[in-house]
Amino acid sequence: VNKKRIIGEKALAYIEDKSSVYIDAGSTTMTLAEMLPDKQLLISTCALNIAGELLKLKNSRINLLGGEVNKNSISTYGPGARAAIENINIDVAFIAATAFSVKNGFSCGNVHDCEIKREILNRSSLRIMLMDSSKVDSTMPYTFAHPKDIDVLITDDGISNELRSFFIENGTKVL
Repeated sequence: VNKKRIIGEKALAYIEDKSSVYIDAGSTTMTLAEMLPDKQLLISTCALNIAGELLKLKNSRINLLGGEVNKNSISTYGPGARAAIENINIDVAFIAATAFSVKNGFSCGNVHDCEIKREILNRSSLRIMLMDSSKVDSTMPYTFAHPKDIDVLITDDGISNELRSFFIENGTKVL
C-alpha cells in the first residue's frame, strides 16, 4: 500500500456527515478525494482535477473556487479564488505542502498558491496537513504555515522521532 493511500485513510476519520470540507490541490489530497465516501458534504477546492473526481459523489455539493488557472498545480488562484474564500466557513481543511523544514515551515513554489493556502487556513476550524515524509527537510520559495498553524499532521512512518516531537511541542497532533 502506498504512503499517500495510508495518509488518505487516516484523513477519512476527520470527515463528518453534513460538514464543510476543503481539499487542497496536490497528489496526496487527490488520493483522499478518490477515497471519499458519499456523505452529505459541501466540498470546496481550488483543484480542477479534484473537483472532477468529486463529481462521482451523489450526496455532496462541490464548490470550485474561481480564478486564473495554474497549469502546474491544476488549480485556481488570484482575486476570484480569494473572493470566494472570504465567504465560506470550513469545518475541516486538508492542506498539502510541497516542502517542510523546521526553519521555514510548510512551503510551496507559487506565491498565488501560498496566498490561497493561508486564506483557507484562516477560514477553517480544523486544519489538517497531509504530507508524506519525502517533503521533509526541503524548502520552496513561499512559506504559508508553521506547525503552530496546523492542528493535525497526517504523514507516514518516514519522519524522525525528533521531528515528531518538534510538531507535538508546537501543538500539532501527529498521525
